Amino acid sequence: MAQQVTSDTLLLGIYKSWYTEKRFPNLLFRNSPVLKEIQKNRIGGRDYKISMLYGRGGAVSGDYTVAVANAASSSRNAEMTVVPGNIHTVFNVTQKEILASQKTKGAYVPALINKMFAATEATRKTFAGCLYGFGVGDMGTLPVVAATGASTMTLTYDTIVKLDIGTQFYVATPVSATACLPTAAFYDATVRTVSAIDGTTVTWTGGVVGGTPWAVGSLICLVGGRDATPVASMPTGLAAWLPSMGGRTGATWNTYIGTAFYGVTRSANTNQLAGWFYQRQPGEAMGDALTQGIKLARRGGGVPNMLAINDEDYQSIVYELNQQTALMQHINTSDKKSDNAVVRGINKLKYAFSTSYLDVVYDDPYCPKGTGYILDKDVIEFAALSNTSDMDSDGVSGNDPGAASVESAKDPDTQFKMIIDDCINVVPNSTSVEGPAAQVSISVYGNFVVHEPGHCAVVVF
Repeated sequence: MAQQVTSDTLLLGIYKSWYTEKRFPNLLFRNSPVLKEIQKNRIGGRDYKISMLYGRGGAVSGDYTVAVANAASSSRNAEMTVVPGNIHTVFNVTQKEILASQKTKGAYVPALINKMFAATEATRKTFAGCLYGFGVGDMGTLPVVAATGASTMTLTYDTIVKLDIGTQFYVATPVSATACLPTAAFYDATVRTVSAIDGTTVTWTGGVVGGTPWAVGSLICLVGGRDATPVASMPTGLAAWLPSMGGRTGATWNTYIGTAFYGVTRSANTNQLAGWFYQRQPGEAMGDALTQGIKLARRGGGVPNMLAINDEDYQSIVYELNQQTALMQHINTSDKKSDNAVVRGINKLKYAFSTSYLDVVYDDPYCPKGTGYILDKDVIEFAALSNTSDMDSDGVSGNDPGAASVESAKDPDTQFKMIIDDCINVVPNSTSVEGPAAQVSISVYGNFVVHEPGHCAVVVF
């Protein structure tokens, strides 16, 4: 017998449907714990000026006449002019949709709340993608070749978490075997739209791969992530502030670091102006490579107090430690269910070098796989023109697991106003055939700023 209450079709009409009273589920990826820890500060004006001392000069000698002759070589300062980037998320809602979902008998969750939550989550996840990007809407790189004629590609999860069904993207070409400039040309100007995500396989509509296969290292960029110049339109993240392009070697790297960054040519003193860099050596443990990064950040004068790595890299480090340490043990705790209970794994990673003791390690799925950032979080901020408080208020504390509740979304004022809560805009939209409609947008204006890049380090595994 099939799964039904009765096979009598005439009787079936007296039965009602029973709807769950559990909370409406959120099946989206977790948000970035690192982004929530970054300071968000409100600013105004057309740009944000920061200055840093990167050189002490060379007028020093055992011979006073030599020192005097070189007196012009004194303190060297660089002033950066940081301009705000943009993140916009927009949705439409009709009067009919709102009225039909106002009560729990009419909908699992009010339509406006549902759409507002989805838009807020889209902003949070794109915001996290920008934290680790160049500011051109780059959400990740292609780990394997996408062959000519393909309409699917394989990506790693650090890119998957930044995409969703409906995401529009371009693909930028690598300018070397190992690196891709953020201003590199697109393979073509075709807008492709994600239509399905199955594990690490992304399917799109809008045209197959053209005559040239997409090479390893190609940048996956959101449409509208840069203007026609091309210049970054979105907030500039750690990929640019603490670059590791191509292992910091080769012509591509030389071109990139020799190009002015917010008015400063960082090749004058690369480590102080673009952060310290360490490439993991063959056979070297990943954990040891991170310790090297802490050493470099200390050498640069930093006080490293935060480490961001991808969750898969975190797991790989745990495997390394498992090979070195016997972890199977009896667990004598109050909630022990069996004398044979065993815990396998590590719940906290800590790294030390000399007097620096870095115990705040975040496994962030948005951090690019194969890259770790050793940060002094006190010198990093997001300087914002808009209100960014909702980006941090997802109900999940620190590095704890979990996802925000859909019902936690604020119910925006549907009166037509230019600015609501310094981040929301509601305007009339008369295109609906079902009655009056409104267009609601969430906008983030601002940019990430690393005031002391020489106090941080990037490690490539």
